Amino acid sequence: MPHLIKIIYIVPEVYIAGGLGRTLAIKANFLAEEGNYKVFIVTTNQRGKAPFYTFSPKITLIHLDLNYFEIENKNPLKKALGIYRQNKIFKKKIASVIENVQPDFLITPFYHYLSVLVSVKDKSKKILELHFPKERLFKYTDSFFKNCIQKLYGVIQWHYIKKYDAIVTLTKSDTIGWGKIKVVAIPNALPVQIEESSSLREKKVIAVGRLDAQKAFNLLLSAWGIVVKKCQDWTLNIYGDGDDYDKLSKQIIEEKIENSAFINKPVRDIYSKYLESSIFVLSSVHEGFGMVLIEAMSCGVPCVSFNCPHGPADIIRHEEDGLLVSERDIEALANGILYLIENEDIRKDMGRKAKQNVNRFSQENIMRIWMDFFDELLYGQPTK
Repeated sequence: MPHLIKIIYIVPEVYIAGGLGRTLAIKANFLAEEGNYKVFIVTTNQRGKAPFYTFSPKITLIHLDLNYFEIENKNPLKKALGIYRQNKIFKKKIASVIENVQPDFLITPFYHYLSVLVSVKDKSKKILELHFPKERLFKYTDSFFKNCIQKLYGVIQWHYIKKYDAIVTLTKSDTIGWGKIKVVAIPNALPVQIEESSSLREKKVIAVGRLDAQKAFNLLLSAWGIVVKKCQDWTLNIYGDGDDYDKLSKQIIEEKIENSAFINKPVRDIYSKYLESSIFVLSSVHEGFGMVLIEAMSCGVPCVSFNCPHGPADIIRHEEDGLLVSERDIEALANGILYLIENEDIRKDMGRKAKQNVNRFSQENIMRIWMDFFDELLYGQPTK
């Protein structure tokens, strides 16, 4: 029988609501309860706050309280020096944890930890989880100077990434272009199995996510301005929090859609909101996966999404259980929403198929892939 496998997950914090914390809770809880795994979660920036999601009592939480990468200094040299000092402290503390635990796997989804984790010499297999497209390592701006800095930063990151034993991406398209590095695609799992389905009769459209540039709710609000001219009795509810709240609130007034478009704070029981909605919309300009899509689909809600890189096309089967439209195309997004509003029978048929098709992302199916992957790295092949 295989020995008890010890896993350390290293993340910034677990007190914030979001996809990273939710998926970590799913994986860690499943492994801890499965019986053959001992799971540790190490945080650097917990600030003494309680976890937002529930973790199994079998999981050991270790908070280092480093306020890692929170250095506010406009001088790049002083900031770099501050980060260097933080890295030294972090390396010392995490090395002590690793020495005490003697883990089989050291896993992080946070690329700021890259250099420190591979510099700790131990026998653990080091795995980098990428929850964002690889292109973001080399993201560019309109500034020549910032582009040079970003390119240098990307080259440094790439240097450390190559030292990892394996990379796990969320989509198949993200497994391409890594050279000789071992890469496997393992999508996120459904947080819960929902028995109930939305009636799809309520005249409500829902969107969920951080209020930031990536989620591009400004594009959704512009699309909604087109939709509501034809369907004045429908409402759009966005659930999320973030830096763009004021800007989006102002846009709602400027678009004159304040009677039909609403921004709501995040709620713990988001499934109750999916179940009272008839269409889910994702307006992101890029995604690592698109967790909210599978959540909505598990409630029998069909989705309309930009076909952005990299997640939606791996989840939605176009014109079967939802609609994919050209990325950043406001009119196409509006037309997709209108199509499902105006065609109730198609909407309900897509909703039924969405609930069926999303079962491939069940926790049992996804965690079996993870456990086989662990066995492969440890023993050369999955154990039965």
